[in-house]
Amino acid sequence: MSSTKEENTTVRSPIGREWFETSHIQKVLEDAHFENVHVSIFESRWSFANQDECAKVFTQFWFFKQILKDANLTDEQREKYDQVVHQVLLDMIGKEPDQPFDLPMIAIIAQGQKPAE
Repeated sequence: MSSTKEENTTVRSPIGREWFETSHIQKVLEDAHFENVHVSIFESRWSFANQDECAKVFTQFWFFKQILKDANLTDEQREKYDQVVHQVLLDMIGKEPDQPFDLPMIAIIAQGQKPAE
């Protein structure tokens, strides 16, 4: 049984799950000898006029473009992605198609100081 490129292509986030944990980020900075390390979570909201606006923003986001580039997709796979991603985002949002809404966004902010030499 032969396998095709489509069967073997897996799109993965270039960021490991551990990077979504403040304790991991703090440990990495401290292990790199940063001092006065402080890690916090910042929450915000992005406002969108409707689902289509949100889907367009996220499909054009550099992070997703890099994932697709790294996945080395064929033209046919990219076309399928373009067709599917819009609907997946809309399903995740779960809002009325033509209604404005806010999407919560969370950022982990880390700071530290290099030790004095």
